Amino acid sequence: MISSHRILALLSIFGVLGCATEVAIPVTATLTVQNTSGESGSPLSPGVWWTSETPIFELGTAASAALEALAETGDPSALGAAVYAMEGVSASGLIGDRNNADYESSPILDGQMAEERIRVNSGEYLYVAFMVGKSNDTVLMNVDAFVVPRPEDDELSLALALIDVGTEVNEVFGEGQNQPSNAPGTDSGEEENGVLTLAGSDIPLDAAAYPVRLRSEAR
Repeated sequence: MISSHRILALLSIFGVLGCATEVAIPVTATLTVQNTSGESGSPLSPGVWWTSETPIFELGTAASAALEALAETGDPSALGAAVYAMEGVSASGLIGDRNNADYESSPILDGQMAEERIRVNSGEYLYVAFMVGKSNDTVLMNVDAFVVPRPEDDELSLALALIDVGTEVNEVFGEGQNQPSNAPGTDSGEEENGVLTLAGSDIPLDAAAYPVRLRSEAR
């Protein structure tokens, strides 16, 4: 005869006592980014989004060649292709860039908004990345995971940060000859063999001026 303690242990293992892992639910949602930075702010490049089991980029680590390409030129295509091929990435795509355009042809200017309809699963970790046009190698992205909500959760905001990827020496904000806002497509600035860090005071922007939201559709 099975003891009561054994029964309780089995019930706990199989989640009958409320300890089961939540089942992922497919979510169709609209991902939006808005530029409200004003005249003293900066345009953004088209961006990349993805869901993954663990972070791909972390503070204190060196940038990949694909992230460097986004940060220095504003072209998201290399990073989009890289994350698509990565193990552990379940979904990915571009936002504000349906036709593989880049910063030169499709900047997200002050007062503009870009959006993309995406399909992901609840409970997955969502990440986004955009280049800051008036910088040499700064991106707007989240380093902390954002958990995709269940479909009944209407709209949530992503907390982003300004990240210096450490691949090119910073020039004066908005004035550098190697910044995409002044020389679109360039990546010829002075090289810097650094790591990802939070951007300093030489990037006079507030990440909150670029709200990114995920709005779920009703099932």
